[in-house]
Amino acid sequence: MWQRSHQLTLRIYLSIKCGSISELEYQVLLAKELSYLSAALFEELTDEIIEIRKMICSFIQKIEIIIPHC
Repeated sequence: MWQRSHQLTLRIYLSIKCGSISELEYQVLLAKELSYLSAALFEELTDEIIEIRKMICSFIQKIEIIIPHC
C-alpha cells in the first residue's frame, strides 16, 4: 500500500512542478513587459525555464514508463 501511495505522491508533486514552472514563465514575461528585466536577462531566464521544463517533462515520461498508472 505504501508503494502505491508514494507513486501517487510523486505524480502529484511533478504535476505541481509543471504548474510552478508555468507560473514562473508568466512572471518573467510580465517583468520584462513592465521593464523590470533587460532583454538579455529575459532571454537568459527564458532559456533556463525552457531547460528546466524539458527536464521535468523528461522525468515524468521516464517514471510513467517505470511506474504504471495506479
